[in-house]
Amino acid sequence: MNVNPLTIRYGYHAALMLGRWRRAAFERELTTLEPLIGKASKRPVQLDVVTLVGPQMVPETVRSVWSFIQYVGRPKSYTLVTDGDFTDAEKGKLQSLFDWVSIVPLDSYLDERGGVPPELEQHWSHPMIRKLALEVTFGISGPCLYVDGDVEFFPGAARLLDDLRRCNGTAAFLQDHAPSVDFRIWPESLEVPLVNAGLLFFPKAIEWAESLALLTRLDGKPNWHSEQTVVAHAMSASGAQSLDPTRYILQLDDQFEYGDRYSSHPEAVCRHYVSTIRHKMWVHRR
Repeated sequence: MNVNPLTIRYGYHAALMLGRWRRAAFERELTTLEPLIGKASKRPVQLDVVTLVGPQMVPETVRSVWSFIQYVGRPKSYTLVTDGDFTDAEKGKLQSLFDWVSIVPLDSYLDERGGVPPELEQHWSHPMIRKLALEVTFGISGPCLYVDGDVEFFPGAARLLDDLRRCNGTAAFLQDHAPSVDFRIWPESLEVPLVNAGLLFFPKAIEWAESLALLTRLDGKPNWHSEQTVVAHAMSASGAQSLDPTRYILQLDDQFEYGDRYSSHPEAVCRHYVSTIRHKMWVHRR
């Protein structure tokens, strides 16, 4: 039977258009939003939280930060590390929304923590390699949670701290829905772990030297999975644990549906709205 694919995916196209419209409306409203500091949760969270943000991801990052403080609490520090051409006005607006959040350029953040690892200098022009330089610093100064700007937290995130405590001092990561590594550099003798670098927990620093050395295998330029490959290797070598994938969610199986299968689940902690489903972050307001 011949069926028009647009008929099958009507919900997807409707959600895509609505998501784009709501995101654009939210971006316009950023100039008039009241500061969110007064509405922040007062629950103390004894860890540092870091997000890398580029100019193109400001609306998602604002939503991510707000969802964290709403459902998890107020961390010891929340740092937005900027990578890209941010204007003073853009930085000022972020600071006015969250006047307790530190906004630090990537170069300055790295300079304060020993600079760029030599293994990364050759590929520094690639944005994911710059993200990797940031990730290598985590845990040096104490427990640190890294959160991509397109991760949104839900009411179930009230249990996030309990989940991290159950890791018993080991690192933890968001489980990917499928292997997503750069197979040019992944060791053939090792099983590929389902590590996604959108949400990473470091109770302390981990060893990176052997994992960074994988980049010497590159024949050509890094791709969008090269950074995650190094992270997956380092996490695996450190004995890191996967966070419960039924509650810490990265799934694409509802991509072509109008709704969001996961965000309303009472036990859901967060969802990583990667590029192919990012519009869903805006479709259903919470």
